[in-house]
Amino acid sequence: SVKTLREWKSSENKTRLFNIYGITEVSSWASCHEIDIHDSAYDKPHPLGVPIGEPLLGTQIELRGNEQKRVFIVREVKH
Repeated sequence: SVKTLREWKSSENKTRLFNIYGITEVSSWASCHEIDIHDSAYDKPHPLGVPIGEPLLGTQIELRGNEQKRVFIVREVKH
């Protein structure tokens, strides 16, 4: 949990933390979200946990519901 990360990480530690999502079968990353442990949004329980982030370059994420119907599509974000 982010609460545990706050307890472990000293204020002098400048390490950045990321939630990287992808399929384990091929060790492939699909999305990335930087976790800011000082963000108060993590203080409240969230049913979905930490976000999986934005799609990486050349990646499209599709969320499918019952019967494999598309519910949501996100393409890479160009900055």
